[in-house]
Amino acid sequence: MKTEIKSHIAVMKAKLRLLEQGYFVFESDVDYRLPYDFIISDAQGMLKKIQVKYSTDGVIVGSTGYQSLKENRHKMVKYVESDFDYYALYLPTIDKVVFPSVKFAGKSIADTVRDANTPFYWYEDFLALTDVANKRTCYDFGHVPTFLTKRKGVQRPDRYKVQRPTKDQLERLLWEMPTVAIGRQYGVSDNAVTRWVKDFKIEKKPPRGYWQKKHAIQEKMKHAGNVEIKFPYHVTTTSQPQITQ
Repeated sequence: MKTEIKSHIAVMKAKLRLLEQGYFVFESDVDYRLPYDFIISDAQGMLKKIQVKYSTDGVIVGSTGYQSLKENRHKMVKYVESDFDYYALYLPTIDKVVFPSVKFAGKSIADTVRDANTPFYWYEDFLALTDVANKRTCYDFGHVPTFLTKRKGVQRPDRYKVQRPTKDQLERLLWEMPTVAIGRQYGVSDNAVTRWVKDFKIEKKPPRGYWQKKHAIQEKMKHAGNVEIKFPYHVTTTSQPQITQ
């Protein structure tokens, strides 16, 4: 498609979107080129200059310029920040127009969720005239980058031979029984349970020797009368004073 046709399509799409948002659109009748394509006004009479671009990759090219016929027919004048207020960037792949301010020159706006950790600007945050926007990541859309799924520690339920407990379930089980018993319950080894703990990044777990100490105290107090064991904090019995550990 020729550049001139692309330009006309982008301008028409931009005008249509702005009219739908309640703006008035004004074009210049002068006989020389301007660094903007048209001017808009809101209901309060605030004027904004709009520069329209056609972009298949979402990149807001900030180093381009315009031919100023007022000065020299063959001279290309580069844009400066004061030339216009907002871009109207037409994204043909999704048939949307985004409106970043001139401060976003040189940035790119994504129309598909990127399969990477790198933050990016999302097109839905620019559907109106936008001066400030926060970058997003693929995690905001519930997506884990493909390259991370090949690393140890990333949850990929489709590759598991057994059904793992959830993080909350595993945290509860760790304080109810030893890892050997948990593994027996799920048909895996205690080493597999230890890997689950590491994968889920669970920090609050029984310390080393917890279950051995608990078993030893239970055996020691077995014949001490009416015993109530609250391990690991203290052991209370009706025939002995409280033993604090």
